[in-house]
Amino acid sequence: MTMNKEITAIILAGGKSKRMGSDKSLLKLGGKTLIEHVVDAVRPYVNSVLIVTNNEEKYHFINNVSYVPDIEENQGPFIGLISGIKSIDTKWCFVTSCDMPLLDGGIIDFLWKRKNGYIVSPVSINGYEPLISLYSKDILSYAEDQMSDNMRSINRFIATMEKLGYVEKIEKHILQDRFGEKVFLNINDYENYLRLIEVFNDR
Repeated sequence: MTMNKEITAIILAGGKSKRMGSDKSLLKLGGKTLIEHVVDAVRPYVNSVLIVTNNEEKYHFINNVSYVPDIEENQGPFIGLISGIKSIDTKWCFVTSCDMPLLDGGIIDFLWKRKNGYIVSPVSINGYEPLISLYSKDILSYAEDQMSDNMRSINRFIATMEKLGYVEKIEKHILQDRFGEKVFLNINDYENYLRLIEVFNDR
């Protein structure tokens, strides 16, 4: 386990959790909130942790993290990505979501060793995994250009960057084989939450 001074972990926590009916980042798993699990997973591998949220008070129990609001509220992970990158001091960031509590922070080091270009992202037949990806701060001008064109899809942004030759793709199954399929589990509804509890208890 090696702390990388060149990477900030950005945790996106600005979603509305509409399908859950409550704030999924504060759901409990094994006595801790989901977002606490994410913070604990990434912290040993990065220089600092930044949470993108418009309500930092609800995370008052989490120590040694920084906060930044979304530049446009409730506009999805692409805007969260831009909001976070505008606020970091490091050259690189690892971006993930508040609802991926089984994340293995070792993925950060794994992606780092394979970086080439401005983005390192797992990919499968279903597309990219933008919320388990590394981004160089150099993407900011490209991202802001696409935002000004009213583009709000983080997957479309990565696809555009790939066409420019700036994306290093890693097959998702390689990460699943090394770290387990569980690291990609996230929560969109209550059924997902129950499944997550089951997987957590079976570890």
